[in-house]
Amino acid sequence: MAYSEQTTTTSTAVAYLQDFRSEPCQVCGENASGWHCGSITCEACKKFFLRSVNGEHVKYRCIRDKKCPITRTTRTQCQFCRYSKCIAIGMTLTEEHSNPKIEDIFRGIPCAVCTDASSGLHFGVTTCESCKGFFRRMIKERIPQHYKCLERNNCEVNTSTRNLCRACRFQKCLSVGMSIEGSRIGRQSNLFKHKMVEMQRHGLIQSQLFHVLTSNLNNPKKKTTHSREISSACVQQSPSLHGETSLPPELLRQIYEMEMSYRNYLKDLPSWSFDTNDLWAACISQFNHYSICVRNFVDGIPNFNSLNVEDKTSLVYQSIHSVMLMCFCIQSVRSETSNSTWNYLNLSSNSPFYQYIQQQFPFFFELFSSTRAFENDLQRLDLDDKEIALILTLLITSIGDYKSTPIEHLEEEFFSILLDYMTAHRGINSKDYFILTIRIPFVHRLNKLISTYITNLKCSLSHSM
Repeated sequence: MAYSEQTTTTSTAVAYLQDFRSEPCQVCGENASGWHCGSITCEACKKFFLRSVNGEHVKYRCIRDKKCPITRTTRTQCQFCRYSKCIAIGMTLTEEHSNPKIEDIFRGIPCAVCTDASSGLHFGVTTCESCKGFFRRMIKERIPQHYKCLERNNCEVNTSTRNLCRACRFQKCLSVGMSIEGSRIGRQSNLFKHKMVEMQRHGLIQSQLFHVLTSNLNNPKKKTTHSREISSACVQQSPSLHGETSLPPELLRQIYEMEMSYRNYLKDLPSWSFDTNDLWAACISQFNHYSICVRNFVDGIPNFNSLNVEDKTSLVYQSIHSVMLMCFCIQSVRSETSNSTWNYLNLSSNSPFYQYIQQQFPFFFELFSSTRAFENDLQRLDLDDKEIALILTLLITSIGDYKSTPIEHLEEEFFSILLDYMTAHRGINSKDYFILTIRIPFVHRLNKLISTYITNLKCSLSHSM
């Protein structure tokens, strides 16, 4: 495989894995609960389909034009169109049985500790059952310090030698990234299992990529990051890590520059006003304003200097709705207003377009419902401006199915910086970093939906002219 092809395949595969956490229901847009009947759906739509598919659907009738919009608030109004949408997205009563089992896929991935066949993601790393149990016992019994290496602390750990030196085996577990915190992101949901099967079906999982995939997702010793070195030093300096002073000065300077760029260009968003009778012109004016602000934010962060103009422009273009959605949610939380008071187009209730959009494109008003859980997380996390600036940079750099190598390196760097800062700011036992970053795929999914609805809005307005 050529280098460029291998890079593309690896990037796509990693992005595929990162997308398993949280997505909207493909039927109504509510937060999905998993992979049901062949599609990503919420519990309500799953149960509706199961009730309908056994002959109940023949009774359904649409009193309109069989094109009723199906959203969380309208899904119960037309059973015919809801069932039609279930069928359109591929929901079926019988699952395909030709796909390999998830266990079989994982068996092809070597354990990151001993190279035996792995059984899944355990404590944040792809490992076998033996190493999973070993690590759990060592942590639970709090006895790692009781074991000493009889050689030079560099014993080889493989399938045949893993039981010879517990000290070196435990150090190997730590070196590949196993941790108690990782256990919460190591559980495999039905949606994750489906993603793995889909990757295998499309040829994205190949034996030569297994180590690359597990390294990208779990290996803390990536050459492009400095996270583990900094974190280890911080732990030695201060066990509590409740202050940013434990971070290196250069890292603090980078974080400060990101914070200043956020305050200068994005903190006061969303806010925009226009006086025109042309709805599309108003929307374009607003989006242009937002894109300029996002581009200024990117240009204000020296880390982005490694990217060429084309990469910067592409990132801004693809991520603008993710960034703006984050800004809306942050403003909603900080202003302590009900999250039902905002709409994505930022239309005032006095606007002449307000009622038209609410009736014809209710999606822009229902986003507050889709982001309710996310806003609750943000409210509990109580992010400071530095953390907001960092998560915004991640929303920008983590967008897209394919990224150039500089973008991938930049993304890894921002993940590391955010982890180091939140660890220093909130303590080494805090899980806030995982709670925050796990929502990134969800925000990007809404980003794609917003783009689709804006296109539909433009087409609707063009036809009405």
